[in-house]
Amino acid sequence: MTGTANKPDLTHGALAAVIGPVSLLGVALGFAAVPFVMILGLIGGAVATVYGAVGLAKGERARGRCLAGLTTGAVAFLVPTIALFAVMASV
Repeated sequence: MTGTANKPDLTHGALAAVIGPVSLLGVALGFAAVPFVMILGLIGGAVATVYGAVGLAKGERARGRCLAGLTTGAVAFLVPTIALFAVMASV
């Protein structure tokens, strides 16, 4: 037996905590000058939101990481989406 059943799975929280802030940085750079980076930040934000939600649903011990990834991922996803709809509504 390898004994992996006793070890907690912390991968979702860790991934969300890394991808979320990086996506938020990509969105900020996208608003500044590089639109292609904003698209990557938007996709990364969606991924971080999913990983954070899955980590919370699984009851991981790293609840803070899951919440940080979920929050930053949601902001990285929602801000460009709202901006896109605002631009489309003004046209």
